[in-house]
Amino acid sequence: MAVRPWMFLVARNYVIDGHRTRMARTLEIGGATWLTEQGAEVDDTDRLLSTMVVRDVLEMLTPAHREVIGATFFEDRTTQQAADALGVSQRTVKSRMYNALLSEDRPGGTRSAVR
Repeated sequence: MAVRPWMFLVARNYVIDGHRTRMARTLEIGGATWLTEQGAEVDDTDRLLSTMVVRDVLEMLTPAHREVIGATFFEDRTTQQAADALGVSQRTVKSRMYNALLSEDRPGGTRSAVR
């Protein structure tokens, strides 16, 4: 079998598959700019709703978990820096972070590790 015709056939099939794939998928829009692309004004509603959700989730956590989330996310510290500031080990900070992030998904504020 000659190599050249085979390469043309492979290239042709590759182009056809790519075209069909693009045509089969819906057009995706960017997450941050879709409102401006649609001509709508961006307001503070999303930020307000996000703030309310975060506040509700933080209220469900225990004080120890809330403390670790605050020290790492909101104060922008590493786990070692948060551990030093809180007076606990880095392992404890990591454990509390893990459990705090898991707990927000369970009904009533408790989440199972198995999904």
